[in-house]
Amino acid sequence: MTIRKTVILTTLTVLVTLGATGMAMAYGGMGMGHGKGGGQGSCNERGEMRGMKGIDNLTEAQQGQLKTIFESHREQMQGQRKQLQESRQALHQAVAQGAKASELDALASRQAELMKQQILQRAQQGQQMMAVLTDEQRVQVEQRREARMERMERMGQQRQF
Repeated sequence: MTIRKTVILTTLTVLVTLGATGMAMAYGGMGMGHGKGGGQGSCNERGEMRGMKGIDNLTEAQQGQLKTIFESHREQMQGQRKQLQESRQALHQAVAQGAKASELDALASRQAELMKQQILQRAQQGQQMMAVLTDEQRVQVEQRREARMERMERMGQQRQF
């Protein structure tokens, strides 16, 4: 692989990653989890909403509504994750085979579009879930989100040399 192709791929990968990260931060909060190991919008093995566990006065009706919302988005999000994984593999394979810059650009654009769709889907899910909560519960969710962001920021600072 030529240096030029390596530089192009690296640049495209960084831009896609930064763009997706920025969008994720902009749409932060509920619904941003990834399956079992995810964040506030994820369920455990029993289908319980982990991110809602500490929310005060969450009624059974609210729990049911939140679970329904999560499950209604699950299949689509799984499909998006699979497409994104396949896109990444195709991009890496194209680089390894010395693909032209135009082909790499097309693959990177496809990956960026898939990431955008995934982020927007999660944002929609989060909005639907927030609509189920009372004002007081929304405040709690926002406070938890802010605390999580602060922890992430501290961890990032600790990792710097």
